[in-house]
Amino acid sequence: MYDLYIKNGYKQLITLKCPVGMGKENLKKWWFEHAQRIKKLPGLKLYTVVFTEEETFGPPKPFDGFEEMWFESIGDLRNAYYSEIWQKEIAQMDKDYLYHPQYFQGIWEEGYMVKMTGLTTEIPKSKGLIRLFGGLKRKQNMNLKQIKDWYYLHATMALDKDGKMTIPGIIGYTHSFSIISPYGPSFVDAICGNWWLNLEEIKRDFKYSNMLSQVEHGKESWDYNDLKEAQMTWGEQHIIEID
Repeated sequence: MYDLYIKNGYKQLITLKCPVGMGKENLKKWWFEHAQRIKKLPGLKLYTVVFTEEETFGPPKPFDGFEEMWFESIGDLRNAYYSEIWQKEIAQMDKDYLYHPQYFQGIWEEGYMVKMTGLTTEIPKSKGLIRLFGGLKRKQNMNLKQIKDWYYLHATMALDKDGKMTIPGIIGYTHSFSIISPYGPSFVDAICGNWWLNLEEIKRDFKYSNMLSQVEHGKESWDYNDLKEAQMTWGEQHIIEID
């Protein structure tokens, strides 16, 4: 049924909002130090960190950065979470006052690449790429299949009859869907991830391309200004080298 999807594993996604008094530069410094501690997680196959830009398309900005840790299987993800490395890191985040509902969000997801004719089916890994994060929460009486169907329709609307992306700057496309995790109820149930080569191209597409119809399609069902329904932002992606 979902012919455009290519399964690409499971991931843990963490978002952080900068605590009062910490400052954005100090958060970045903390995050890269944190990354050096946890890049040795067992089974980790890809690790990215994204710091959000001040100017994005859907205020309010929900967080100041997020990280994605990709694993081949749910078993690998579970083993990494319960490993000594991650449990010690949770304790460290708690000590740093980051592991707090006011600043921290965690989720586990099942991930898919969206096939696009002429483009890679791997997550783009070049330096300086801009990543779009579009997360939505299920509406009342909407089940997980229905939100997956909605996201799939959303993807088909961005492709032409030959399967080519109609938004000029997009070079990668993922859909991820929440699964049960130790972090409790998911803060969003599905996430759309897109990649652009640079900030200028994403800003261009949000003004002059079919991206606008994609945004309107989302606004028909969700309020992009309500963080209980949607979390939207973009920022620069950093690839963390895994030992």
